[in-house]
Amino acid sequence: ILTSRGCALNCSYCSTSKSLSGGYRARKAEDVLREFKECYARWGITFFDIEDENFTFDRKRTREILRGLIEMFKGKEIEIEAMNGLLPETLDRETVNLMRAAGFRRLNLSIASMNEAVLRSCNRPESAPEHLEPLVTHAVGLGMDVTVFIISGGPHASSRTVADDLAYLALQPVRIGLSTYYPAPGSLDYSRNSFRKPSAFSLFRSSVYPVEARMTRLQMVTASRVARIL
Repeated sequence: ILTSRGCALNCSYCSTSKSLSGGYRARKAEDVLREFKECYARWGITFFDIEDENFTFDRKRTREILRGLIEMFKGKEIEIEAMNGLLPETLDRETVNLMRAAGFRRLNLSIASMNEAVLRSCNRPESAPEHLEPLVTHAVGLGMDVTVFIISGGPHASSRTVADDLAYLALQPVRIGLSTYYPAPGSLDYSRNSFRKPSAFSLFRSSVYPVEARMTRLQMVTASRVARIL
């Protein structure tokens, strides 16, 4: 389910703000709840993935939707997830409590990196440990499985910054989601020629690691293996 389109951010590696014209547009809570109800009543769907770029941008609207879901599915076995990941800065204890009560068993957090220079380089909001760690601790205390996603490779992250991110997350009660950088046509990075591109567009997906910039393929493979081990 999409409860909104577009994105309020302008991360340099992402083309969403360019490819989905009209900026960030959020559906009304009652409209979203109608879709959930129809999916359950007509097709018996009990697992829902909210595929927004960031479901919790508008915290007030998010809470309204979550409270509606709690009431709608009271006593029913429903599971909900936001696989695209959520910005930790858009969450608080109350929202996480509502998510858990509504049927969220997993919390996917997207931070890209904990390195301030990397985040500035790709126009991402900073992910402060003083906000992330209490949020993770609270979610785990509610019985939620937490995954934190970082980006490996590309023109921003280096082997050193990725190693630091892995070392930091290894000390947290989370799963590590390591996302390999891939070039998105329409993104700022793509238009800036921030990396050496394959000779043909069709080759972009010919490798899991299509771009070598600040990290070599061997370093990216190693980071992936370490993340799996951790």
